[in-house]
Amino acid sequence: MTRHKRGIPREQTSLLPARIEDYVIPDHPVRVIDAFVDSLDLAALGFKHAVVADTGRPPYHPADLLKLFVYGYMNRIRATRRLETEAGRNLELMWLIGQLKPDFKTLSLFRRANAQAIGLTCRSFTEFCRQQGLFAAELVAIDGSKFQTVASRKKVWTAQQLAKARAQIDERISTYLKELEQSESEHSSTASPDRVQAALAELKAQKTRLDAVGEEMTSSGQSQLVQGEPEARLMRTTQGHTVSYNVQIAVDSANKLIVAHEVTNQGNDHQQLYPMASAAKQSLQVDKLNVVADTGYTNGEHAARCEAEGITPAVPMKIGRAHVLNSSHGYISYAVFCL
Repeated sequence: MTRHKRGIPREQTSLLPARIEDYVIPDHPVRVIDAFVDSLDLAALGFKHAVVADTGRPPYHPADLLKLFVYGYMNRIRATRRLETEAGRNLELMWLIGQLKPDFKTLSLFRRANAQAIGLTCRSFTEFCRQQGLFAAELVAIDGSKFQTVASRKKVWTAQQLAKARAQIDERISTYLKELEQSESEHSSTASPDRVQAALAELKAQKTRLDAVGEEMTSSGQSQLVQGEPEARLMRTTQGHTVSYNVQIAVDSANKLIVAHEVTNQGNDHQQLYPMASAAKQSLQVDKLNVVADTGYTNGEHAARCEAEGITPAVPMKIGRAHVLNSSHGYISYAVFCL
């Protein structure tokens, strides 16, 4: 006889609830998702197919797909293929979207076509939390995190890399031209003219592509360009240098809810103190706000701009004692604490 805790035998007969409704307890978080999305005016937010024509194949209702994505975000299920799988086996999702099983392509197209509307939905949720009194609206913490992209480091181009690649191509073109001259000589047959011409055509095509990358980099005013994800940047992370985004969030101290967020392509947080603090204050709709952040946000100019708008920032410095920063406009009462 074993004293281990074991499961129910598979052969044992049991009576399961006849309704999916019975599988979701009354205070389950999934019911909040359902109620919140149903309260939104999806057409006003700009969701595609919120209003449909009387003819043609009926599309999925955007509310159902949005509920699926919100559930995925809450449970760290981001990939559309995984969402497709969960929709077919997860009882909570079966309850939430009425046993619909959209495939990953449908989900991917929905997310891509409604990116702006989904962003507005995040703001609507923040407003919903504010109306429910879930924010203390007194103290906000700001921090950032690097999110790696799909693009690899091989897709990153800088001005130096472009110049080096162009020089290599010019050198190879020069070499092939010499081979072509030798092949046309009556005393030499070291290279096939057709092969050399084909190689020259490919090198010239490569150079044209590099020129296009250079023009795009110049027009954007950026020091680097990631092919396939032009808004991403090569950043230093805990895994080394990776192609990433710097995602900024501001969290209220009461229930640890996000009040503001932004996706940036700056490699550090030095220029993010004022934008995030100001966004948090606007989201909370308060006159005064206290903000804390780590050493990476230290910026005297941003601190002055914060205090001018009723925001008191507290940021540690890489020094052993507290002091007051001196900006170009004179002393500012900027709260600084040692680590």
